[in-house]
Amino acid sequence: MTFMMGPVEGFMVAFIKILLKLVVKGTETVFVGELASLIGTASYIFPAAFVYHRKKGKSGAVFAMLAGTVFVSLTSLIGNAYLVFPAFARLYGMSLDTIIAMGTVINKNITDIYSLMIFAILPFNLIKYTILSVVTFFTYKRLKNIIFK
Repeated sequence: MTFMMGPVEGFMVAFIKILLKLVVKGTETVFVGELASLIGTASYIFPAAFVYHRKKGKSGAVFAMLAGTVFVSLTSLIGNAYLVFPAFARLYGMSLDTIIAMGTVINKNITDIYSLMIFAILPFNLIKYTILSVVTFFTYKRLKNIIFK
């Protein structure tokens, strides 16, 4: 949506999606997950739109999605370490050490909040947004032709 119509429209689609989810299913994360999702969406959309606006075409789209993937991955490290994980710990009445211990069970290299970000959150976001970018790259033209027919 962002490449077709712009970053504000892309963000609004994500915002409406979250509102619909809240109406249909409610929140399982006391709104922390929804806020993190909006921050992640903005962190992907706005850099990608900025780059694509300056360099259109296939190579511009690839570079734009790469920029969005890198930016959202870095933003998520900071946001999760200082906002999301501490908020989850507080809201669910658990210590941050308990959350870190859960990560240690999966990966012995996770020993603190920073290693949790590097060994769990960073790979997750790089994989997630790479897949999103690949799907976008291969479906964009088809969807654009359908939407603007």
